[in-house]
Amino acid sequence: LPAPSRMFGQPKTKNSGVNFAHEGPLLSIVAEKDFVMSGGVDGVIKLWRMESAPGSACARTYLGHKGGIWCLTIGKHIYDDNEILILISGSADSSVFIWNIWGPKGARPIIKFEGHFGGITSVCFVPCRAQVVSGSEDTTIRIWTLTKGLCETVLEGHSHAVTSLVPWAQTVAGVSYDVIFSTSRQ
Repeated sequence: LPAPSRMFGQPKTKNSGVNFAHEGPLLSIVAEKDFVMSGGVDGVIKLWRMESAPGSACARTYLGHKGGIWCLTIGKHIYDDNEILILISGSADSSVFIWNIWGPKGARPIIKFEGHFGGITSVCFVPCRAQVVSGSEDTTIRIWTLTKGLCETVLEGHSHAVTSLVPWAQTVAGVSYDVIFSTSRQ
């Protein structure tokens, strides 16, 4: 038997029995212990509390992207001398936004990264270096620093869109290795 699923969002029409979390398809999702965040083709990111009743309205909405939200990830970061939970979003509009998840409702991104020439297909966070890594349809990978808000490195080598990224850090025999694994459509 399939596992039970959880529906988020209000019914589209009264008594329709169908819940819609976004205006259009859902493109990305990320979960933490007590909440789920979703990104849609509508360019909107929504936070859903797990303790809320099925079909309930979202708890928060994050606006700012001009294209669909293709990827999301969550991490912890020191910002203004406080540790905050951040959301990293990548969009079809070629931008990467950093959000303070529990910042004021209606707040804008705390950092915006722009420089890719295609939609953002994957993002990951490297907390020990305070870096965000983004992969794009433009076939490049960019490494951004949260402390300076700048692109530190552009990695080239894929001949097709980057589809996923995974950071890996390990110390072997006293030597530290920091690696970003990537895949593409090639």
